[in-house]
Amino acid sequence: MMQIEKIQQVLDHAASVTLSGGSFKETVIFASKRQITVEFPLASGWAWNASKSSYQVQFGALPDWVLSLHPNHRITLCKFSMDIDQELPDVIANQILESYASSILEGGKLKFSPIISKNINPNAGVQVMSKPKGAKAREPITEFDVNSSGTLSLSNFHELETRSDFYDSVSGSWSQSPADLAEAMDECPPLAWAVHSIYSEIREEIQFDFDAIAGKSGVWVKRSNALKVRLNAMPEEPEDGAESWLLTLTNSEFEEHVVPEIEKWFNSPPNWNWEEDYLPMNSTAQGAALEFFQAMDGEDLHVIGVVIVLGEHPGSTYYAAELEVELDVANKAAVEAGIPIRFNRVDD
Repeated sequence: MMQIEKIQQVLDHAASVTLSGGSFKETVIFASKRQITVEFPLASGWAWNASKSSYQVQFGALPDWVLSLHPNHRITLCKFSMDIDQELPDVIANQILESYASSILEGGKLKFSPIISKNINPNAGVQVMSKPKGAKAREPITEFDVNSSGTLSLSNFHELETRSDFYDSVSGSWSQSPADLAEAMDECPPLAWAVHSIYSEIREEIQFDFDAIAGKSGVWVKRSNALKVRLNAMPEEPEDGAESWLLTLTNSEFEEHVVPEIEKWFNSPPNWNWEEDYLPMNSTAQGAALEFFQAMDGEDLHVIGVVIVLGEHPGSTYYAAELEVELDVANKAAVEAGIPIRFNRVDD
Protein backbone atom coordinates (compact mmCIF):
# COMPACT_ATOMS: atom_id res chain seq x y z
CA MET A 1 0.00 0.00 0.00
CA MET A 2 1.27 3.46 -0.85
CA GLN A 3 2.57 5.55 2.04
CA ILE A 4 0.31 8.47 3.05
CA GLU A 5 3.32 10.79 3.21
CA LYS A 6 3.97 10.19 -0.48
CA ILE A 7 0.36 11.04 -1.34
CA GLN A 8 0.56 14.27 0.62
CA GLN A 9 3.75 15.21 -1.22
CA VAL A 10 2.14 14.53 -4.59
CA LEU A 11 -0.97 16.55 -3.68
CA ASP A 12 1.06 19.44 -2.27
CA HIS A 13 3.05 19.63 -5.49
CA ALA A 14 -0.04 19.25 -7.71
CA ALA A 15 -1.91 21.98 -5.86
CA SER A 16 1.00 24.36 -6.37
CA VAL A 17 0.82 24.06 -10.17
CA THR A 18 -1.39 26.57 -11.96
CA LEU A 19 -4.43 24.94 -13.52
CA SER A 20 -5.90 26.09 -16.80
CA GLY A 21 -9.67 26.42 -16.99
CA GLY A 22 -11.85 24.91 -19.66
CA SER A 23 -15.34 24.52 -21.04
CA PHE A 24 -16.01 21.26 -19.18
CA LYS A 25 -17.22 21.13 -15.59
CA GLU A 26 -17.56 18.38 -13.05
CA THR A 27 -19.19 18.61 -9.64
CA VAL A 28 -18.29 16.47 -6.65
CA ILE A 29 -19.80 16.55 -3.16
CA PHE A 30 -17.74 15.85 -0.06
CA ALA A 31 -19.21 13.90 2.85
CA SER A 32 -19.50 17.26 4.64
CA LYS A 33 -21.97 18.25 1.87
CA ARG A 34 -19.58 20.83 0.49
CA GLN A 35 -20.03 20.99 -3.27
CA ILE A 36 -17.04 21.54 -5.54
CA THR A 37 -17.20 22.40 -9.23
CA VAL A 38 -13.98 21.97 -11.18
CA GLU A 39 -13.39 23.31 -14.68
CA PHE A 40 -11.03 21.63 -17.13
CA PRO A 41 -10.33 21.38 -20.88
CA LEU A 42 -11.39 18.46 -23.06
CA ALA A 43 -7.85 17.11 -23.19
CA SER A 44 -7.82 16.71 -19.40
CA GLY A 45 -11.06 14.76 -19.57
CA TRP A 46 -9.59 12.38 -22.13
CA ALA A 47 -6.41 11.93 -20.14
CA TRP A 48 -8.37 11.29 -16.92
CA ASN A 49 -10.52 8.59 -18.56
CA ALA A 50 -7.41 6.90 -19.91
CA SER A 51 -5.62 7.07 -16.52
CA LYS A 52 -8.65 5.73 -14.67
CA SER A 53 -8.95 2.82 -17.09
CA SER A 54 -5.23 1.96 -16.76
CA TYR A 55 -5.40 2.14 -12.97
CA GLN A 56 -8.47 -0.10 -12.83
CA VAL A 57 -6.77 -2.69 -15.02
CA GLN A 58 -3.76 -2.77 -12.69
CA PHE A 59 -5.42 -2.40 -9.27
CA GLY A 60 -9.21 -2.42 -9.54
CA ALA A 61 -11.63 0.30 -8.44
CA LEU A 62 -10.32 3.70 -7.42
CA PRO A 63 -10.91 4.90 -3.83
CA ASP A 64 -13.79 7.40 -3.45
CA TRP A 65 -11.59 10.21 -2.15
CA VAL A 66 -9.63 10.42 -5.43
CA LEU A 67 -12.79 11.63 -7.17
CA SER A 68 -12.83 14.79 -5.04
CA LEU A 69 -9.65 15.99 -6.77
CA HIS A 70 -9.26 17.98 -9.95
CA PRO A 71 -8.97 15.62 -12.98
CA ASN A 72 -5.36 16.75 -13.56
CA HIS A 73 -4.46 15.76 -10.01
CA ARG A 74 -6.24 12.42 -10.30
CA ILE A 75 -4.09 11.75 -13.34
CA THR A 76 -0.96 12.65 -11.38
CA LEU A 77 -1.83 10.29 -8.53
CA CYS A 78 -2.82 7.40 -10.81
CA LYS A 79 0.41 7.70 -12.76
CA PHE A 80 2.46 7.88 -9.56
CA SER A 81 0.66 4.85 -8.16
CA MET A 82 1.18 2.78 -11.30
CA ASP A 83 4.81 3.86 -11.65
CA ILE A 84 5.67 2.51 -8.19
CA ASP A 85 3.21 -0.42 -8.53
CA GLN A 86 1.36 0.39 -5.30
CA GLU A 87 -2.40 0.96 -5.19
CA LEU A 88 -3.90 4.01 -3.55
CA PRO A 89 -5.26 3.54 -0.01
CA ASP A 90 -9.03 3.29 0.54
CA VAL A 91 -8.94 6.10 3.09
CA ILE A 92 -6.71 9.08 3.92
CA ALA A 93 -6.84 11.66 6.70
CA ASN A 94 -9.32 14.53 6.42
CA GLN A 95 -6.63 17.16 6.92
CA ILE A 96 -4.75 16.05 3.81
CA LEU A 97 -7.72 16.75 1.55
CA GLU A 98 -8.59 19.93 3.46
CA SER A 99 -5.03 21.19 2.97
CA TYR A 100 -5.22 20.29 -0.71
CA ALA A 101 -8.53 22.12 -1.16
CA SER A 102 -7.28 25.20 0.70
CA SER A 103 -4.14 25.38 -1.44
CA ILE A 104 -6.15 25.37 -4.64
CA LEU A 105 -8.74 27.80 -3.34
CA GLU A 106 -6.02 30.34 -2.63
CA GLY A 107 -5.35 30.47 -6.34
CA GLY A 108 -9.04 30.65 -7.22
CA LYS A 109 -8.81 27.52 -9.31
CA LEU A 110 -11.89 25.81 -7.90
CA LYS A 111 -15.38 27.04 -7.13
CA PHE A 112 -16.74 25.99 -3.73
CA SER A 113 -20.42 26.24 -2.81
CA PRO A 114 -21.32 25.16 0.73
CA ILE A 115 -24.52 23.14 1.05
CA ILE A 116 -26.00 23.23 4.56
CA SER A 117 -27.40 19.98 5.93
CA LYS A 118 -29.31 19.57 9.20
CA ASN A 119 -27.62 16.25 9.85
CA ILE A 120 -24.04 17.11 8.97
CA ASN A 121 -21.88 19.91 10.30
CA PRO A 122 -20.67 21.88 7.23
CA ASN A 123 -17.49 22.77 9.11
CA ALA A 124 -16.63 19.18 9.93
CA GLY A 125 -14.25 18.82 7.00
CA VAL A 126 -14.01 16.08 4.43
CA GLN A 127 -15.14 12.72 5.74
CA VAL A 128 -13.59 9.84 3.81
CA MET A 129 -14.80 6.42 4.83
CA SER A 130 -13.41 3.04 3.87
CA LYS A 131 -15.24 1.81 0.78
CA PRO A 132 -17.31 -1.37 1.23
CA LYS A 133 -16.32 -4.12 -1.14
CA GLY A 134 -18.15 -3.79 -4.43
CA ALA A 135 -19.49 -0.29 -3.64
CA LYS A 136 -19.68 2.18 -6.50
CA ALA A 137 -17.59 5.35 -6.45
CA ARG A 138 -19.56 8.57 -5.89
CA GLU A 139 -19.19 9.89 -9.41
CA PRO A 140 -21.28 12.57 -11.12
CA ILE A 141 -24.06 11.32 -13.37
CA THR A 142 -22.85 10.94 -16.97
CA GLU A 143 -25.58 11.28 -19.60
CA PHE A 144 -25.70 9.68 -23.04
CA ASP A 145 -27.93 10.32 -26.05
CA VAL A 146 -29.51 7.33 -27.81
CA ASN A 147 -30.68 7.54 -31.42
CA SER A 148 -33.28 5.32 -33.10
CA SER A 149 -30.59 2.75 -33.97
CA GLY A 150 -29.40 2.52 -30.38
CA THR A 151 -26.09 4.26 -31.07
CA LEU A 152 -24.81 6.09 -28.00
CA SER A 153 -23.22 9.55 -27.93
CA LEU A 154 -21.97 11.54 -24.95
CA SER A 155 -24.55 14.23 -24.15
CA ASN A 156 -23.65 17.92 -24.50
CA PHE A 157 -20.33 16.98 -26.03
CA HIS A 158 -18.32 19.76 -27.63
CA GLU A 159 -16.91 18.20 -30.77
CA LEU A 160 -13.65 19.50 -32.17
CA GLU A 161 -13.92 21.18 -35.55
CA THR A 162 -10.58 22.40 -36.87
CA ARG A 163 -7.10 20.93 -37.02
CA SER A 164 -5.90 23.55 -34.55
CA ASP A 165 -8.19 21.87 -31.99
CA PHE A 166 -7.18 18.33 -32.87
CA TYR A 167 -3.45 19.07 -33.08
CA ASP A 168 -3.33 21.59 -30.25
CA SER A 169 0.08 20.37 -29.09
CA VAL A 170 1.67 21.95 -32.19
CA SER A 171 -0.91 24.47 -33.41
CA GLY A 172 0.55 27.31 -31.37
CA SER A 173 4.26 26.60 -31.72
CA TRP A 174 5.06 26.32 -35.42
CA SER A 175 4.82 29.84 -36.86
CA GLN A 176 7.85 31.62 -35.41
CA SER A 177 10.43 30.23 -37.82
CA PRO A 178 11.09 27.46 -40.38
CA ALA A 179 12.92 25.52 -37.66
CA ASP A 180 9.86 25.64 -35.38
CA LEU A 181 7.67 24.34 -38.20
CA ALA A 182 10.16 21.56 -38.96
CA GLU A 183 10.06 20.50 -35.30
CA ALA A 184 6.25 20.50 -35.33
CA MET A 185 6.30 18.38 -38.51
CA ASP A 186 8.28 15.70 -36.68
CA GLU A 187 5.61 15.57 -33.99
CA CYS A 188 2.59 15.76 -36.30
CA PRO A 189 2.80 13.74 -39.56
CA PRO A 190 -0.35 15.29 -41.10
CA LEU A 191 1.29 18.71 -40.71
CA ALA A 192 4.33 17.33 -42.54
CA TRP A 193 2.04 16.25 -45.37
CA ALA A 194 0.71 19.81 -45.63
CA VAL A 195 4.26 21.16 -45.93
CA HIS A 196 5.03 18.46 -48.50
CA SER A 197 2.09 19.73 -50.57
CA ILE A 198 3.42 23.30 -50.49
CA TYR A 199 6.87 22.03 -51.43
CA SER A 200 5.53 20.03 -54.38
CA GLU A 201 3.51 22.98 -55.70
CA ILE A 202 6.51 25.31 -55.54
CA ARG A 203 8.76 22.73 -57.20
CA GLU A 204 6.19 22.24 -59.97
CA GLU A 205 6.15 25.99 -60.59
CA ILE A 206 9.94 26.06 -60.87
CA GLN A 207 9.84 23.04 -63.19
CA PHE A 208 7.21 24.75 -65.37
CA ASP A 209 9.30 27.92 -65.63
CA PHE A 210 12.42 25.90 -66.44
CA ASP A 211 10.69 23.87 -69.17
CA ALA A 212 9.30 27.05 -70.71
CA ILE A 213 12.76 28.56 -71.34
CA ALA A 214 14.94 25.44 -71.61
CA GLY A 215 17.06 25.54 -74.76
CA LYS A 216 16.61 29.26 -75.30
CA SER A 217 19.70 31.36 -75.84
CA GLY A 218 20.77 34.85 -74.96
CA VAL A 219 19.30 36.44 -71.86
CA TRP A 220 17.42 33.22 -71.01
CA VAL A 221 20.54 31.16 -70.37
CA LYS A 222 21.32 32.72 -67.00
CA ARG A 223 17.70 32.36 -65.88
CA SER A 224 17.59 28.74 -67.10
CA ASN A 225 20.78 27.85 -65.22
CA ALA A 226 19.46 29.42 -62.02
CA LEU A 227 16.22 27.44 -62.23
CA LYS A 228 18.15 24.24 -62.91
CA VAL A 229 20.24 24.79 -59.78
CA ARG A 230 17.09 25.26 -57.73
CA LEU A 231 15.53 22.10 -59.14
CA ASN A 232 18.66 20.06 -58.47
CA ALA A 233 18.50 21.21 -54.85
CA MET A 234 14.89 20.07 -54.52
CA PRO A 235 14.38 16.29 -54.84
CA GLU A 236 11.20 15.37 -56.64
CA GLU A 237 9.86 13.36 -53.69
CA PRO A 238 8.82 15.78 -50.91
CA GLU A 239 9.76 13.23 -48.24
CA ASP A 240 13.35 13.60 -49.42
CA GLY A 241 13.55 17.36 -49.75
CA ALA A 242 10.75 19.31 -48.05
CA GLU A 243 12.37 19.74 -44.64
CA SER A 244 15.76 20.75 -46.06
CA TRP A 245 14.06 23.21 -48.40
CA LEU A 246 12.04 24.64 -45.51
CA LEU A 247 15.14 25.26 -43.42
CA THR A 248 16.79 27.23 -46.25
CA LEU A 249 13.94 29.75 -46.44
CA THR A 250 14.47 33.28 -45.18
CA ASN A 251 11.97 34.58 -42.65
CA SER A 252 10.32 36.76 -45.31
CA GLU A 253 10.01 33.79 -47.71
CA PHE A 254 8.62 31.68 -44.89
CA GLU A 255 6.04 34.30 -43.94
CA GLU A 256 5.03 34.90 -47.57
CA HIS A 257 4.85 31.38 -49.00
CA VAL A 258 4.36 29.01 -46.07
CA VAL A 259 2.70 30.70 -43.09
CA PRO A 260 -0.59 31.66 -44.85
CA GLU A 261 -1.04 28.14 -46.24
CA ILE A 262 -0.36 26.42 -42.93
CA GLU A 263 -2.65 28.83 -41.09
CA LYS A 264 -5.39 27.94 -43.59
CA TRP A 265 -4.65 24.24 -43.02
CA PHE A 266 -4.93 24.55 -39.23
CA ASN A 267 -8.20 26.50 -39.53
CA SER A 268 -9.79 23.80 -41.70
CA PRO A 269 -11.49 20.55 -40.60
CA PRO A 270 -9.29 17.46 -40.84
CA ASN A 271 -9.61 14.97 -43.68
CA TRP A 272 -10.72 11.86 -41.81
CA ASN A 273 -9.95 9.61 -44.77
CA TRP A 274 -6.26 10.54 -44.62
CA GLU A 275 -5.76 11.62 -41.02
CA GLU A 276 -7.92 9.08 -39.17
CA ASP A 277 -4.94 7.30 -37.61
CA TYR A 278 -3.78 10.57 -36.02
CA LEU A 279 -7.16 11.77 -34.74
CA PRO A 280 -8.47 10.56 -31.37
CA MET A 281 -11.64 8.51 -31.66
CA ASN A 282 -13.01 10.27 -28.58
CA SER A 283 -12.98 13.63 -30.38
CA THR A 284 -16.58 12.93 -31.42
CA ALA A 285 -19.58 12.43 -29.16
CA GLN A 286 -20.01 8.88 -30.48
CA GLY A 287 -16.32 8.09 -30.06
CA ALA A 288 -16.26 9.54 -26.55
CA ALA A 289 -19.18 7.29 -25.60
CA LEU A 290 -17.42 4.28 -27.08
CA GLU A 291 -14.24 4.95 -25.11
CA PHE A 292 -16.25 5.49 -21.92
CA PHE A 293 -18.05 2.15 -22.17
CA GLN A 294 -14.95 0.27 -23.32
CA ALA A 295 -13.38 1.22 -19.97
CA MET A 296 -16.42 0.00 -18.03
CA ASP A 297 -16.63 -3.35 -16.30
CA GLY A 298 -18.23 -6.00 -18.50
CA GLU A 299 -20.74 -6.95 -15.82
CA ASP A 300 -21.96 -3.35 -15.57
CA LEU A 301 -22.34 -3.20 -19.35
CA HIS A 302 -24.53 -6.28 -19.22
CA VAL A 303 -26.64 -4.82 -16.41
CA ILE A 304 -27.50 -1.64 -18.34
CA GLY A 305 -27.75 -3.35 -21.72
CA VAL A 306 -24.85 -1.74 -23.57
CA VAL A 307 -22.78 -3.58 -26.18
CA ILE A 308 -19.58 -2.58 -27.97
CA VAL A 309 -19.64 -2.80 -31.78
CA LEU A 310 -16.24 -2.76 -33.48
CA GLY A 311 -17.26 -3.01 -37.11
CA GLU A 312 -20.61 -4.36 -38.26
CA HIS A 313 -18.85 -6.53 -40.85
CA PRO A 314 -15.28 -7.10 -42.10
CA GLY A 315 -13.91 -3.79 -43.34
CA SER A 316 -16.59 -1.74 -41.60
CA THR A 317 -15.51 1.53 -39.99
CA TYR A 318 -18.56 1.68 -37.71
CA TYR A 319 -17.26 1.63 -34.15
CA ALA A 320 -19.76 2.47 -31.43
CA ALA A 321 -21.40 1.63 -28.14
CA GLU A 322 -25.06 0.66 -28.56
CA LEU A 323 -28.00 0.31 -26.19
CA GLU A 324 -29.73 -3.03 -26.75
CA VAL A 325 -32.61 -2.58 -24.32
CA GLU A 326 -35.38 -0.01 -23.96
CA LEU A 327 -34.19 3.33 -22.61
CA ASP A 328 -36.46 3.22 -19.54
CA VAL A 329 -35.28 -0.30 -18.74
CA ALA A 330 -31.63 0.76 -18.97
CA ASN A 331 -32.13 3.81 -16.75
CA LYS A 332 -33.99 1.78 -14.14
CA ALA A 333 -31.23 -0.84 -14.13
CA ALA A 334 -28.56 1.85 -13.75
CA VAL A 335 -30.37 3.39 -10.77
CA GLU A 336 -30.88 0.06 -9.04
CA ALA A 337 -27.25 -0.97 -9.58
CA GLY A 338 -25.89 2.40 -8.48
CA ILE A 339 -24.24 3.00 -11.86
CA PRO A 340 -23.93 6.81 -12.40
CA ILE A 341 -25.24 6.77 -16.00
CA ARG A 342 -28.49 7.94 -17.59
CA PHE A 343 -29.77 7.69 -21.16
CA ASN A 344 -31.76 10.25 -23.16
CA ARG A 345 -33.67 9.67 -26.41
CA VAL A 346 -32.74 12.00 -29.29
CA ASP A 347 -33.95 12.42 -32.86
CA ASP A 348 -31.67 11.24 -35.66
